[in-house]
Amino acid sequence: MKIYSFLLAAVLLAASVDARRAGNTDCGADFPKEPPAKNGSQPVIGASPTTVVPIANTPAAPGARLPAGAKEPATNTPPAPLGGKRPTGAKDPAGAKDPAGAKDPAGGKDPAGGKEPDANTPAAPGTKVPENKGEDGAATVGPPKEQPAATPAPALDNTGGSQTKAGTVKAKFSYTGKNAGGPGSYDMVTDFATCAKTKQTASSPVSPLDDDVTLVFRGPMNIFNIAVFDGSSGKWSKVSSYEKGGAASNLVFLNNRNVDYGGKTSPQGFSNAAGNGLAKQSTPFTGSLGAATKPESQSIYADEKTGAEVHIMTSKQCGKDGECKGYYDKDGTAFHGWGGSKKIFVTKVNMPQGGAPNLPAIWMLNAQVVRASQYQCNCRGKGKAGGCGELDIAEVIEKDTNVMATHYYFYDGSPAPGHDSFGKRPFETPATYVTIIDDKYGIKI
Repeated sequence: MKIYSFLLAAVLLAASVDARRAGNTDCGADFPKEPPAKNGSQPVIGASPTTVVPIANTPAAPGARLPAGAKEPATNTPPAPLGGKRPTGAKDPAGAKDPAGAKDPAGGKDPAGGKEPDANTPAAPGTKVPENKGEDGAATVGPPKEQPAATPAPALDNTGGSQTKAGTVKAKFSYTGKNAGGPGSYDMVTDFATCAKTKQTASSPVSPLDDDVTLVFRGPMNIFNIAVFDGSSGKWSKVSSYEKGGAASNLVFLNNRNVDYGGKTSPQGFSNAAGNGLAKQSTPFTGSLGAATKPESQSIYADEKTGAEVHIMTSKQCGKDGECKGYYDKDGTAFHGWGGSKKIFVTKVNMPQGGAPNLPAIWMLNAQVVRASQYQCNCRGKGKAGGCGELDIAEVIEKDTNVMATHYYFYDGSPAPGHDSFGKRPFETPATYVTIIDDKYGIKI
């Protein structure tokens, strides 16, 4: 009997050890960590980092000996991821101030209804998953484990797929609450020759930038990509795009070279390929904007005084493809911007050193500003009194040309939030700026 008891105890002990070696660990075991991201990704401004959920228990190794009556442990299903410019629209870099308390508000949430289109990165093909180990430290051997599915990015239409690789968030800034805009009024231009205006009211939480808007770019700058997304339907769809050296989709490049010295029509016209001259029709853009060629002159042209400028609109013409708000010329050079209270603008650029004044910038204007006159009669107003709205997304100002500033001007200029140095200037390596306007959240860069 003693011999039988001794043998029975030995068998049970061996079975227990084999079970542990088979990978049947408890829920408190340490899970392997996701491999670190590879170096070399482009910095992304305003994007969200990827959420990674570890995989649960590893199945038992093939051929492992189990106690009599024991069943093979099942692999757990991974859980779901947890939840001249300051007058009338011109820049006045020297006068920009850093408003007190203009920090990214704590507790800010992502826009309701979805994530930014480039937020999630699927696992890289061929990435080796770290091995689980049993309690004795030996790696379990068995078939590769199925990777958990990445949280899908917002659905996009066929005009362009989603960005599948998120970069590193280098800087971000948010405008929420009253700093994001809201109900108010501004003076809309109704006649350009006389600069007649009428009061226009707005009521969205992100007004006045729920009006159709344009993006303006000033050199020295290289523009590699532009994409615009619309979320009004409940999902994010790409509606406009441009790639350096390629064709644009639902996007035209314009500038202020179409000057009427009689002052009766808007100076907006089609930009030439370099952004420093006038074209007779929509022309493919090279993607490069030069520095000022005559910075000491009294020139009225931006490419000579401050740096070549272009602004972008959709390809929908005012009048022909629907009415536009405010004044616009009837010569076929007036276009719709991007309207609505849910929209995303993605721009990939660098800003190399240039001659004086060396102040590249990306900013957003109410499209009414450029349809009238960006630097004369418009609905923008002067200085901090932003009227129909100006959002400086990434602007180099005179106080420090190595950093980027962001400011938002609207209505009577109270408040006028922003920051003089929220990120570093991308001299050589391109940076991607993501600007989100969402009436459930506010504005995020």
